[in-house]
Amino acid sequence: MTRTFSLSTLPRAGRLLAGLILALAALGAGVARADTSVLTKDGTLYEVFTARQADVAPAELGSRDNPVLALRTTRPDGTQSVEVIPETADADFELPGDIEYEESTRTVFTVYTKFQGIQSDVRFALHRGGAWEEKSLVPSIGFYFSLNPRILVTRQQYVDADADGNPVQKWRSILSLVWWEETSVSQARYAAVFVEDGVLALDSITPYDLNEMTGSAGATDSTGLPLSAYTYPTVHSDPSTNGGVRVCFANLVDQQQHVLQLTFPDDLTKLTPPPGGTSAPAGDPSFARGHTPVGRQVGAFPIDRDIQTPSPVETALSRVGVPTFYWGDGDKIRYIRSDAPAGTPPSTLSLRPDLPVERARSLVRDMAARD
Repeated sequence: MTRTFSLSTLPRAGRLLAGLILALAALGAGVARADTSVLTKDGTLYEVFTARQADVAPAELGSRDNPVLALRTTRPDGTQSVEVIPETADADFELPGDIEYEESTRTVFTVYTKFQGIQSDVRFALHRGGAWEEKSLVPSIGFYFSLNPRILVTRQQYVDADADGNPVQKWRSILSLVWWEETSVSQARYAAVFVEDGVLALDSITPYDLNEMTGSAGATDSTGLPLSAYTYPTVHSDPSTNGGVRVCFANLVDQQQHVLQLTFPDDLTKLTPPPGGTSAPAGDPSFARGHTPVGRQVGAFPIDRDIQTPSPVETALSRVGVPTFYWGDGDKIRYIRSDAPAGTPPSTLSLRPDLPVERARSLVRDMAARD
């Protein structure tokens, strides 16, 4: 039996469709994230962008007018190549989210939002060795609307067991993903992908509800809040930890903007198997709970109702975890710190020929880093 949805059966449909309209308006206005590109250590530049399939697709994918996402690779010698992210070569609409590069396996990671009717989900694509792999991040049960994914790669030194059960020091990469999801509740979610011993663990991705990790789960309420004030979770490197991150996100249960530190166990030999299980095989960190994040609250601030924009909202964190939110507004960059007195309007940095947008963004980030 085919299940259908109508607006009358979806209590959050108006807000969800408004989110889609906001995303499309941003794209149509030429508003895009500044970080859908990444530069590797060897000087290769990778960029994800929106294009018409007819303009970038190879012959075997056809020459239709469908919108697609494409990856442009610019090598250190200046030569370029462009290829379509395969799962975007259809009639659905996609928005680019973020891109990262993992040096040890020479892998490009990108996340994006795929819109299908009045639903959307977050897709995860990776490119290495000339081939693509795709994954859909598992949404909550029922109707869902996911958007604004962000990713970050960190490196962790950890202790594992060799084939004889002896401890051995290793390094692994951790790809952290955050995104916003609307289902029966509105919340930010987190998942991690691990690269260990050259193996990418794509089949053991577990999403976590960030509201629950702060101890404030339950019914959510976005009454009176503009979408741009709460639908942009972000992830940041945390140099004070061993491969950990800080995530900044709005919790609509307690109406707070949270900064949460997430770390992972770094001595897998001390972990025990799940209750009822057998002994963990040597070198099997996922079975030994080595992939479970440990959360610690860094700070919480009131959600700012003055962040009203069709542009993507970025976040910079100070050393002690104070967020500064900033976004483009025509020929200006607007920004506001979370520790500003209540009622403080966003500040403005006007762009000039000698103060282009990227320098202005860098100045805001530098200011935000000061405690």
